Amino acid sequence: MRQTALFSLPGPLHVVRACLSKLASFLILFPLAISVSAQSSVTVRQLEDLLLSKRVRKLSDSALAHEFTQIQLSQQLTDTQLANLAVRIKIGPKSSIGLQLLAANSVFLPPPSQDLPQLPAPDASAQQHMLALARAFVTVNAHQWPDFMAMRTTDSFSDAPLFTRKKQKEPVVEFHLARQTRHEVTVRSGREVPFAPLAAPGSYARPVLGLTTRGEFGPMLSVILNDVQHGSITWSRWQNSADGRPLAVFHYSVPGAASHDVVNLCCYQASQKNPELVPFHAIPAYHGEIIVEPATGAIRAVSLDDEFTNERPIRSAQKFVQFDYVDIGGHSYLCPVRAIAVAVAEDFPTDKMLGFDRIRFINIVSFTGYHKFGSSARVVPAN
Repeated sequence: MRQTALFSLPGPLHVVRACLSKLASFLILFPLAISVSAQSSVTVRQLEDLLLSKRVRKLSDSALAHEFTQIQLSQQLTDTQLANLAVRIKIGPKSSIGLQLLAANSVFLPPPSQDLPQLPAPDASAQQHMLALARAFVTVNAHQWPDFMAMRTTDSFSDAPLFTRKKQKEPVVEFHLARQTRHEVTVRSGREVPFAPLAAPGSYARPVLGLTTRGEFGPMLSVILNDVQHGSITWSRWQNSADGRPLAVFHYSVPGAASHDVVNLCCYQASQKNPELVPFHAIPAYHGEIIVEPATGAIRAVSLDDEFTNERPIRSAQKFVQFDYVDIGGHSYLCPVRAIAVAVAEDFPTDKMLGFDRIRFINIVSFTGYHKFGSSARVVPAN
């Protein structure tokens, strides 16, 4: 099987750090989750109560954003719940981004139990039927796509230390919007055409910061469903779609020996004593969830969590992709609409200079503007 890189960290990390430092004067800083160990785990209901409390309502935008640095959700904050909070609670731009990142980090968790459908688990035969439909869906869905294009927008966040003012003695360590990148995705014959960013003369094409996600248009699902045949997949729960229909959620696990999830990084400093930059390559074990429509097998979401142990520099890497029905040329097709990637990477140079040994990245990707790919011709009259 051809190996497909579902995760890639553009490097080296010291170049990423240098790019961030040059961008510092243009960045809007959004505090969130400075220290995971210092965070308190709260439910979605507790978060809502916090935001509705009189004490929080009196806080400034920056102070409320700082409140989010102390919070780690124990449940998924769904799109519906996030939209409801936005209507009921008026918060500023910094707090809004902090809440958005809090929700992005929570997509790998189950929603609150009271929001789940109260349906009995399907029997083993029904589960196998759903999984068979899901495998068939992955095989057939991409072949049903017309040739099309869509806009991919990536908001890259990082908590790399930054000096935001002149003569600042201590760096700011908080999540900030590092960069937004946009490019048009082209899919032909059911396959995404590789994208090569164009650079202006005398310049270079800058990569997306942090964890670059790949494979949303087919390869990611194919890799998982092929690998899981040599791993395990079990029933997890029922879960509601955005329009209230029950979806089937399966938990899967793939051992390292069966994995085709390739993670690459070029390059990084292996130790504080050795300045030589070396490439990183791993094919780790991984696990996650697959969310499917029970009657059709259509996959509505998938998550992937790599199981790193002592590997360096990447400590953790997670990816989530959400699919929905979009209109292309007057017909409805199930395509990716959102992707979230979260990664933690070691950075020895930063540790040596500033005392921070890890950098965390969150990339939030949206796919919009789907339209059928076509050609146009102009008739030039003869002289």
